[in-house]
Amino acid sequence: MNTGESTRERREGEGAGLHLFMNRKRIRGYGSLALMFLFVIVSLKLLFPPVPVGALVTTNEPLIPTKPPVQKGGKRIDIPVAEHPKIVRRKLPGEFAPPEKAEVGQITILSPKQAEVNEKTSRKLMELSTFNEGVDALASGNYLEAVLNFNRTLSVNPLNVRACNNLGLALMETGKGKAAEEAFRKGLVIDPGDVRCLNNLALLYIQRGEPARSLPLLERIVKDHPGDAVAWTNLGVAEGRTGKAAAAETAYRRALKLTPGDYRVHFNLARTLEKEGRLIEAIYYYRACLRFLPSAETGRARKVIAHLKQLRSSLTIPAVRK
Repeated sequence: MNTGESTRERREGEGAGLHLFMNRKRIRGYGSLALMFLFVIVSLKLLFPPVPVGALVTTNEPLIPTKPPVQKGGKRIDIPVAEHPKIVRRKLPGEFAPPEKAEVGQITILSPKQAEVNEKTSRKLMELSTFNEGVDALASGNYLEAVLNFNRTLSVNPLNVRACNNLGLALMETGKGKAAEEAFRKGLVIDPGDVRCLNNLALLYIQRGEPARSLPLLERIVKDHPGDAVAWTNLGVAEGRTGKAAAAETAYRRALKLTPGDYRVHFNLARTLEKEGRLIEAIYYYRACLRFLPSAETGRARKVIAHLKQLRSSLTIPAVRK
């Protein structure tokens, strides 16, 4: 009996130890699962941090990415974020740039400075376009069209002195001397020292038979611009038509020093010397005129040659019969 009891007690002791061993094994397994689950949670927290409440936006608002600040001049300046495509970009104070390309249905509002620049550019282009068209018309002999274009130029820029001068030339060609005089005088009001307006106004007075009115204008040019051969030539014409042959000769000789190949100056000087009775000198300058005369001036060449024959015949000394 004692032996059986001791055997049963030993078996019961072995069963209790096995049960304790299994419980410990389960505890270790549960602990491993708990550690693994905790590790997964911590990893997810690190990979996907929670979003702050202030950074959440509604689905109706566009997501606008911000840009990092820029250091400029030692002060922190934040760059403005990208704006909605339908909103015209507003520029920073002091910034100026052409407007961005507008989308379909978008209205671009220009700043006052941009509108002023665009208006000035368009007016300048209009001024240049009408002026060049007027120059082409004047060169081709279409004087009425030239008058129209130069008037358009002056309507855009009333202070264009060259347009005033060219308008006066076109009006002179159409026989409107009074209007041409007004155009030249308007240019002189804008620029009192403009050589073109002074010279052409003097030429207008000479053509109208008023050479005395042209003398102050031409004397002013040669005083301020002694190298102007055209002014010296016109001064010689004005002096000659007012009866001042010596002054005319002086003006022509000054012009010849500046332009020795100008046939017109040679011809005018020859006419002046002929009127003074200095025929031999006149013949010399008539021959110089023929030497420099353009080949297209055949009609003038015939007249000069015929006149030279008359002068030579007048110089022939008839034979004296004994």
